[in-house]
Amino acid sequence: MTFDPGASIARRDIHHDRVWSVWPCRVLSDTATRLVVARWPGAVGYGNKDWIRWLRTGDDTGRKSAIASLADNSWELAPWPWQWTTKVISHLPGKYFSVDVTIPVDGMPLSWYVNFERPFRRTAIGIDTLDLALDLVVAEDLTYAWKDLDEYDRARRLGIIDDTEHQQVEAAREEVVDLIEHGNGPFTDDWSEWRPSPEWKLPTLPDGALTVADMA
Repeated sequence: MTFDPGASIARRDIHHDRVWSVWPCRVLSDTATRLVVARWPGAVGYGNKDWIRWLRTGDDTGRKSAIASLADNSWELAPWPWQWTTKVISHLPGKYFSVDVTIPVDGMPLSWYVNFERPFRRTAIGIDTLDLALDLVVAEDLTYAWKDLDEYDRARRLGIIDDTEHQQVEAAREEVVDLIEHGNGPFTDDWSEWRPSPEWKLPTLPDGALTVADMA
């Protein structure tokens, strides 16, 4: 199953057979080695209410509550329009990470954002994965800094990430650092001039995006 360029698909985080978050994206390309999608301000998805509260207020208790609710299956979803950045996202089959490119806006420098997550599974409406809390921010000069190590450790303590999956994440961390230090993989792509086609409307969620079912 592949998706046509320009198609609107759902990128979902799934846990306990429920949707944890979901965002609409436009497909830029889809091959055996990489699925590349884009998301830009105004696209409406759904996220954890506590996480949205943190985004709106900066109150860190919302971020901490979001991880706790993921562990005990108690979260609630709310709509949220994507804001602030345009992203081109490379999803790599079988990998415990994806690589976002933040497109320069208003003088901002280009940067990459590596999300560590479960290998994606294709569905009839998009892809399913689960964000594993750990992130890596990579500057245009390929210097990098780890982010959300506290969230990752908490997710481990709460049982969201078991020892076997932790080993997979550790291997993925080494692989990503090697790609950065040798300037390989998604870090060789130049998306600095990319903008959504004027003919494209904002991506929207397909029907059934909030329901977990056998969509393979």
